[in-house]
Amino acid sequence: MKELLLKKSSYLHKLELEQFYQAMCFAEKAHEGQFRVSGEPYIVHPFAVAEILLDYKADIITLVAGLLHDVVEDTHVTIEEIQRTFGKKVAEIVEGLTKVDKDQFSNKELYQAVNLKKLLLASEKDIRVAIIKVVDRLHNMRTLQVKAVKKQVPYASETLKVYSPLCKKLRLLNIQQELEDLSFLYLKRSKYKSIKKILQQYAYLLEELSQNISHNMQNLLEPSIVYRVHYEMKPMYTAYSSLKDSHDVAALSKIIVTTTGDLNCYKILGIIHQLYKPVPLQFEDHIAIKNDLFNHYLKTKVEINHSQIEICIETESNQQIRDQGIFHLLSKNNTDQAISYPLIGNSISTNNLVTQDALEFCDLITFEFLQDTITVFTPQLDPIHLPQGSTAIDFAFAFNPDKAIQMKYVKINGEKKSVTTTLSHLDRIELLVMNKENTHMDNWLNFANSSHAQIEINKQLTMN
Repeated sequence: MKELLLKKSSYLHKLELEQFYQAMCFAEKAHEGQFRVSGEPYIVHPFAVAEILLDYKADIITLVAGLLHDVVEDTHVTIEEIQRTFGKKVAEIVEGLTKVDKDQFSNKELYQAVNLKKLLLASEKDIRVAIIKVVDRLHNMRTLQVKAVKKQVPYASETLKVYSPLCKKLRLLNIQQELEDLSFLYLKRSKYKSIKKILQQYAYLLEELSQNISHNMQNLLEPSIVYRVHYEMKPMYTAYSSLKDSHDVAALSKIIVTTTGDLNCYKILGIIHQLYKPVPLQFEDHIAIKNDLFNHYLKTKVEINHSQIEICIETESNQQIRDQGIFHLLSKNNTDQAISYPLIGNSISTNNLVTQDALEFCDLITFEFLQDTITVFTPQLDPIHLPQGSTAIDFAFAFNPDKAIQMKYVKINGEKKSVTTTLSHLDRIELLVMNKENTHMDNWLNFANSSHAQIEINKQLTMN
């Protein structure tokens, strides 16, 4: 397998290739005599992790740390030895991936919570910790069949709860797709085949719909505009949940129109709205308003054959960025917090301030960090991103903490509402304030879901 890895690593510079080979030999020696449950040599696992990373053309630090990610946990090699041999960065990443001593915990749930907290805090400092962990999870899910059935279900469940959403944060959508597919197989084996069949049938309809849209656009667009119409399906478990909630197969997918140049995106949008009836208040412009590191696109929803279909219009270059996800940013030599903060924000560290209890931390982080996000707008149409399920209180403290403490009511889409109202995607919110600080903020803690809002409210209560 070494030869295959070296062949795939040909994009590295000469010195990096030497370091990569050194790390392969180091890992091989460290894991010598160890075997996986399947009976194969343990080194197959770190080599498989490295191969996945190579497919994304990962940087040398990520590759070396990926090869060594289990060395400290499973062998006599120390972090200090890794730092001496491969440098401080690699050592810090491996430390972030190394689980704490299991013998310190009698409670398995607490042990898992402590390790997740450690992993996320390390990922906030260097996003490559999270990258290697989801790739590690992918290979373990690919080989999960060798484990006892009683271990398969909780492992697949944790994958859906933690690692699939983490992939979504990192925009590793292909990995997310495979993780959800594999997890679904172990969790809902009886439904797996029937749902897969439904998705395959729907894929045929989407393919036909994409061709029809392309044909209809051709008659109206300038001949010089080159474009391609295709579709994307949601990952399998996400699709299953959408079907269960809405019974609408249209909720499973979106049509993608790819072209060159931002101006052409707007021209295509005009044609789409000529051809099909737009659904009111469902247009989003992420080209003019850049609030995402990856997605610069136009999104609209239109009615086609009595169904509401989401259509995204993006440039070819944006699609390439989306396909690479976090690896695109790393390839631009942006590392550490320069990438970590725009991707994952500061919710991990702020939740760590809210509570030192690892179990409570994991409950909070599941909502705030691993939850889908919504975009809401200030009166000036500045976007604010919040976890799904956030209230107007969460918005107020994210938008303007000074005004938030004077807030009495809010206006949501022009209608006066209570500050405890749960927000929806694309809501426009205006704060209605008094001339003095609010005296009912102690009650707000029951409706503040974000760690930032909780910290600010507690700060005000302590001052008063």
